[in-house]
Order: sequence, then structure tokens, then C-alpha cells
Amino acid sequence: MKLIITVLVCFIYISCKTSDKAKPDSKCIYSNKYESGSIKYIGELDCDSKPIKVRKGLWKEFYENGILKSSGKYASSSYTECCFSGYCKLEYSYKIGEWNYYYDNGKIMASGIYDKGKRHIQTNCEGGDIISFGIIGNNWQYFNSEGELLNKANEEIINSIKNVFLTDWNMLE
Repeated sequence: MKLIITVLVCFIYISCKTSDKAKPDSKCIYSNKYESGSIKYIGELDCDSKPIKVRKGLWKEFYENGILKSSGKYASSSYTECCFSGYCKLEYSYKIGEWNYYYDNGKIMASGIYDKGKRHIQTNCEGGDIISFGIIGNNWQYFNSEGELLNKANEEIINSIKNVFLTDWNMLE
């Protein structure tokens, strides 16, 4: 009888054990439109992220006239906050890899690579957390509205390429 109970307990334990295999990312395509009906942006969301869906993968943003405004990829990550029931992870997305920005006439405005960086942030938990984010590297090229290469970015270009998430934590360098 003791052997049967032991075998039964082992069987239940093995059958209830979760798999160690990584679950594939669940992605959804998301888009938004201007009031005129033309597409404002389109891209992938990480449908497994909670409580909000974060951008992940390729995203394209358009001017209302249909001309491409920007294109590039997002990565997602999370940081720790202290919630009512203990620690919780809040997810966010950040620009990574090659990005291109365009004027409303279709000419290239800026092109470059967001390098992956890490930085300590303050959270409501003691000690804060370390986050990943996209850094505007030295490899960027900037152009005027006629497509001519510039020596440095002007204010219009800077405002187009900066990442809102970085601004929230004062991470622009």
C-alpha cells in the first residue's frame, strides 16, 4: 500500500511539473489611424506583456499625407517596482538597432543605430533598478530637407529622434 501511494504521489508530481521549454513570443500587429483615415503608425506588440502591451519588433510611423516618418525596431524589457502585494515588474519598450527618420517631403532626415545601454533608475523600491535603453551612438548621419548631409543635428532632428522613454528618466546624453 505504501508503494502504491509513493508511486501515485510521484506520478502526480511529474504530471503537474511545468515545462522548462521557453514559450514563443506572442506578437500582435497594431496600427492607429489619423482622423482622415490614413495610417499613423503600425507595428508589433508583445501580447504577453502585462498590464499594458509594449512595442516589440518593427514599427513604422507615417505623416498624415502617407509619407514614411520613421522606421525601426523596439526591444522590450522590465524593471522592478514595489506594489501592494510585493515586487512587481513593469514592462517598457525602447528603440534599438537601425532607425531612419524622414521629412514630410520623403527625404531622409536622420539615420543611425541606437546602441544598447544600461542605467540605474530610481523606483519606489529601495535601491531602484537597472534598465536597458537605446543610446544614440556616434554613427548617426543627419540631413537637411533637401537631402544634403549636415555636420550636426538641428533642433528639429533632435526632437524627431529622441526617445520619449529616455526623456522620462532624463537619460539623453
